[in-house]
Amino acid sequence: MKALIVMISSSIHTPPVLHVTVPATAVSPAFSAKAMLDLQARQYYATSITMEHPGIRLTSARVHQNPIQRTMAPVLRGMLAETNKALLIAHPLLRKWATGKPQRPVRQTLISEPDAPTLQGAALVYQFAKLAGEAPVKALARAAGIERAQAAEWLKIARAFSIL
Repeated sequence: MKALIVMISSSIHTPPVLHVTVPATAVSPAFSAKAMLDLQARQYYATSITMEHPGIRLTSARVHQNPIQRTMAPVLRGMLAETNKALLIAHPLLRKWATGKPQRPVRQTLISEPDAPTLQGAALVYQFAKLAGEAPVKALARAAGIERAQAAEWLKIARAFSIL
């Protein structure tokens, strides 16, 4: 049986329910959650959570050290990238976001005057980051290797041109 996929925009596809699993490490408990898509807010939220570790006592302080969204975001990023491979191939900025790692800056000419493909990529990074529960401007800045203020400016330009 094929998984149900919904379109949240003309180009972004995602399942309405995700099962997120993060394995335990020596210092961090295993984490599993069921995440539901809120179509209005265009982001996932956790509906059930399980944490366990064979050698660590899970106190309330330990649970607070593992913020749910920060734990889920990298897994959601990977799942969204897997579901939208064609977009990742077409948009280098989105591919960079999917890695979750800081990137080298884009060309200097693009920083001050982003072209249409760069603005489209920026809009996609914004939408995907929001879906994954990340701070969208921070995620765009990391993916493009630019300052947050410049990322915010790109998004402002993208909105002005109705790209976002």
